[in-house]
Amino acid sequence: MKGATGVVARAAAGALIWLLFLPLRLLIPRRTDWIAVLGRGDGHFVDNCKYFFIGAQSDPTWRVVYVTSHANVAKALQRAGAQVVRYPSLGAAWFLLRAGAAVVDTTEWSQRGRYGLLADARVVQLWHGVGFKRIELDRWRMEQPNPALFRLRCVLYQLAGRLYRYDAVLATSRFYARELFERAFLSDGLLAANYPRNTFGRQPIAHTTLVSIGTDVDTLARAASWSQRGLKLVLVAPTFRDDGSDSLPMSTGEREVLETFCRARGVRLIVKMHPLDRTHVSIDSEIAAVYAPRLDVYPLLRLVDALVTDYSSIYMDFLMADRPILFHMPDLERYVAHRDIQFELTDMTPGARSTTWDDLLRNLDEQLRHDGYRDERARLRAIAFDDHDPADAVDAVLRHLRQPGGHRA
Repeated sequence: MKGATGVVARAAAGALIWLLFLPLRLLIPRRTDWIAVLGRGDGHFVDNCKYFFIGAQSDPTWRVVYVTSHANVAKALQRAGAQVVRYPSLGAAWFLLRAGAAVVDTTEWSQRGRYGLLADARVVQLWHGVGFKRIELDRWRMEQPNPALFRLRCVLYQLAGRLYRYDAVLATSRFYARELFERAFLSDGLLAANYPRNTFGRQPIAHTTLVSIGTDVDTLARAASWSQRGLKLVLVAPTFRDDGSDSLPMSTGEREVLETFCRARGVRLIVKMHPLDRTHVSIDSEIAAVYAPRLDVYPLLRLVDALVTDYSSIYMDFLMADRPILFHMPDLERYVAHRDIQFELTDMTPGARSTTWDDLLRNLDEQLRHDGYRDERARLRAIAFDDHDPADAVDAVLRHLRQPGGHRA
């Protein structure tokens, strides 16, 4: 009941804001060469929006401005000479009213009045990951099989701005266009490209100022030091649980076995929790570092020798590195009960799966000595990304925005 009340309240607020800004949008012409970039979490400098923004800096024919509510992000971008506006402010509202296009990678962009300011702009949705979970419209259909209630939910989300008809949605492959994005979003078309953030293998950590913004600089430096010493780096990156349960359960005995394993095998862990996760991680700091949950972890991936995850879509991007991926799923049955899985796990998980820490450590030891899943990773990489080069992703979006037309509310 509480969730339904919140949806209705957001729908009412969204409709009111849309109407309030309607006269201004009719009077103020949009600049077709202005692009607003709205990152997740009210403008953290992370994910596809970050790397689109960085890549677009090389094209002087566009005015590309990052929109953020975070003072530290705004100051860092200003120091680097990049264009940024702090929202909410009169300057940011004016820019959003004038911008002809916006690039986003979540549905959060529509909140706090931004939907009303951008409702008739061309909005390109990059999204933030492909994997094996249902998302947006496709997920809602499964959650609400009653057609009337499903339509009501869609109407309320449209009023709130969450269900939006995008000018284009980036689809990483023909497979995901058909099986995921066509079902999950309303759009005037799908844009075939890799994710901008998947240039992580080509982005130097220390020498590109914009790349370093929004990262956990101390942990990156520590990881680079470990790597230079010949230690094996393993990124542990679970996702959050919808039911609020612990995503990385570990007894005292299991932690001691893990620490002993890491010392004996020359392994060091970097633990990156999901921003919505409240799991407390307690591992000896001599063999592990905790990466700040809300910061950009992608510059770290070029150093990582193996990835341990569960249901997080980060493993799809890590396919570009072609290094071992291990899946630790001690709560698979419970997780599936709260979050619908779209595909067969055996088809979509190119790595050893475990339900206990003992099994995980045995699998990790084997994979670091002999990588036996290269063919499976290559198969899934072809399905997930076709032959799209991530270095071309930004140009693909800009080429699309140069074309006339597009959605108008």
